[in-house]
Amino acid sequence: MKTLLRAWLDRLGYEIRNVKGIPEDVVPSWTILDEPLPTDDAIPGEWITNVLELATAAHRPPRLAYHRKAVGEDLRIKYFTYFLDLRGLRILELGPCEGLWSILIEKMGASATVAIEARPENLAKCRRVKELHHLDRTTFVLQDIEDLYNGKETLAQPGPFDLVFCLGLLYHLPEPARALRWMRQEGQRLFLGTHYVEPAESRRYIPQVFHEAQRREGDKTYRGMEYREGGRSDPISGTSPFSFWPLEADLIAMLRDAGYTRIEILGKDILNRMPHITRLAD
Repeated sequence: MKTLLRAWLDRLGYEIRNVKGIPEDVVPSWTILDEPLPTDDAIPGEWITNVLELATAAHRPPRLAYHRKAVGEDLRIKYFTYFLDLRGLRILELGPCEGLWSILIEKMGASATVAIEARPENLAKCRRVKELHHLDRTTFVLQDIEDLYNGKETLAQPGPFDLVFCLGLLYHLPEPARALRWMRQEGQRLFLGTHYVEPAESRRYIPQVFHEAQRREGDKTYRGMEYREGGRSDPISGTSPFSFWPLEADLIAMLRDAGYTRIEILGKDILNRMPHITRLAD
């Protein structure tokens, strides 16, 4: 009886979410999970994600119950689990933030991960997560990728790497083409998830923070938009005042100019109300 009831509730939720006329990015307030973010007395400030609530050796999640997708729920994990086999690989992770993907990378079998993070406060969270989740094969390092790809610094834990893992970072950088060239030097294979400019969704690029621009690097010119970042004071922003989001065709050109010869598109989504694309390149 309980199984039938759960199946009926699942179907009801599906029908409600697919009522004709409701835009895909407009979610009724009653579907939002009003739960507090995790806290940790060892780290000052709030956490952005629910890393502390994930299963550890000493903790298991509660019994699963009926669940509706919450606003901001991360769908990129489907590409991570469908297309990546990390067993035995040495990974360079860029911008781990609070260490959510770092946990998954190690649990998916990576032999070693070097994760570079630019903000000391985020690094402190990552090291707390490392302790909590027993990430014995993951090393978190305080370095800024902008300094690395501009040649101001070198990696404290150098390569070579089997895979560069760049999820949620490229669209925060002012010079993404230069960054991609640096990534190619560090590892031949790239897992990339990033926002980009989609002309068919022009209404999403509001003029208060976006404006059309071109980025010239060497003898190459790329089209897209500049986005006004929050700077170092914003924990989920880039560290520079602005970033550059390319058009899809220009993103592909950046990848090819960086030296990637095989570029696969894994999927496109609306992530945090903005067009997002996931690619695997080598």
